[in-house]
Amino acid sequence: NFQNFNLAGGIKYKIIEPWVLRLNMGIAQRSPEVNELYSSGLHQAVAGIEEGNINLKPEQSYKAMATSSVSLSHRLIFETSIYYQRINQYIFLEPQKEFRLTIRGAFPLFIYKQTDAVIYGLDVLAKVEISERWNWVNRFSYIKSEDLINQVGIPYIPPHQLTTAINYGMDRISIARNMNIEIGGKYVFRRSDLLESQDFLASPSAYFLLNARLALDFKVRRELFNVSIQADNILNTNYRDYLNRLRYFANEEGINIKFGLKWSF
Repeated sequence: NFQNFNLAGGIKYKIIEPWVLRLNMGIAQRSPEVNELYSSGLHQAVAGIEEGNINLKPEQSYKAMATSSVSLSHRLIFETSIYYQRINQYIFLEPQKEFRLTIRGAFPLFIYKQTDAVIYGLDVLAKVEISERWNWVNRFSYIKSEDLINQVGIPYIPPHQLTTAINYGMDRISIARNMNIEIGGKYVFRRSDLLESQDFLASPSAYFLLNARLALDFKVRRELFNVSIQADNILNTNYRDYLNRLRYFANEEGINIKFGLKWSF
């Protein structure tokens, strides 16, 4: 039986016409989830054994975020957010240097634990509307975490990421409508703040993914159809996603092409 409370507030200040500054602060509590308390056995989806802890206490979080936004007639949007979060009794899943043998084989062991932690970082968004049909969107995410008790990084926190995408849109071409073409890339950095003893395998190397997508609508009599083609990992990059626990066993997918057809009637 848990009783929690949340409190949040913010201030918005317009420095000059296109430049806005926002400051948000909050206090929150989070109760342990059922699986964090009572898990005891094989998690089939990720091929790992998880053990909960019935003595877990609610998390207590204190967070502050400052955001600076500049918008020039929707042609240029530049936004930067800096945040800092202190979490007492932070609940996390810790890999153990142990494999449990079952009738189905040996599986890695993970245990839910608590510590005092800080998570801080930076998010940057830059969007440029090059013309009526072209726009360019860039995002950068920098995130750091620290276990204040053990003075190490915290497992399963996302690595830094950089993404970019160029988008071309056209209202009508021949019988097609709302045509949209997008080509984008994502660079994922390697997490270098973890010790080898904190995981079964070292953090995966950095990697770059190239993706593309085409979508359009067209009508046949009174029926409306939407067709899409999406290609992921076009360069067939050999990589492993740090947040995917199946990375202990295999690489991620190579080139993946998807065709979609939506019929509205």
